[in-house]
Amino acid sequence: MDRHTKTLQDLFAEDADHYDDRRFGSTSGRLYCEAHYVTLSKMLHSNFSTKNSPPKKIRVLDVAMGTGRSSVRMATEGVEVIGIDITIEMMKIAKSKKVPGTVLQLVQGNAFQLPFQNNSFDAVVCCRMLQMMPLQEYRIFGAETSRVLRPNGTLIAELWNKSYQKIRCLGRKKPNTWGLTDTFITPSETISLFGEKYVDCKIAGLGFPLIFPLLGRISEKFCLAFYLRLTANPLTKFWGETFFAQYRHKK
Repeated sequence: MDRHTKTLQDLFAEDADHYDDRRFGSTSGRLYCEAHYVTLSKMLHSNFSTKNSPPKKIRVLDVAMGTGRSSVRMATEGVEVIGIDITIEMMKIAKSKKVPGTVLQLVQGNAFQLPFQNNSFDAVVCCRMLQMMPLQEYRIFGAETSRVLRPNGTLIAELWNKSYQKIRCLGRKKPNTWGLTDTFITPSETISLFGEKYVDCKIAGLGFPLIFPLLGRISEKFCLAFYLRLTANPLTKFWGETFFAQYRHKK
């Protein structure tokens, strides 16, 4: 596992300067990035606000924060964010995006050995990382995030959807993650994926990325709205590209 992690660290270090532009620089990429964040943010804040009270001030750990796409935006919305990543080159990009006056701390570290005290966070989010890890490591990840989460805290993990595997891997001779591993999950597997300390699993699907190049040329506003409507559709949980699995943490 250490060798696997080191390989990924080296690959992302080489890719850091071009990561955002290659993946999210196009119209399709920008639309996907927006839809991804809106879905994540809505899911996160639904756990800490009610109709009769303003959102609670929360402390969030963004695991595998990368170039800070989610961390920076959460911080601008008043969330106290600590972002952690193994690749210092990616974190330098995130640091350059930081908005003055926001609470955003950057920590280099390993997701499986988090350098934080017990009960430190209200929520942990992890996007675009777990698909690169072997399935047997998911419970180790769950145990470590459980340690740093407070009782009734929230874990939100993005997972690759098993039903989308054939489409994603169409024509590929190697796994998507630079030939290392691709881990796909079915919604039914999420119940016990991270261990018994995570309950009340809820899923939000993340639609179909081919919508963006097809409809984005016609109207970006319409395309984004249509994608978000699909995200709310139950069918998307089972047939979308990826999905967020949200859990309540118990002690």
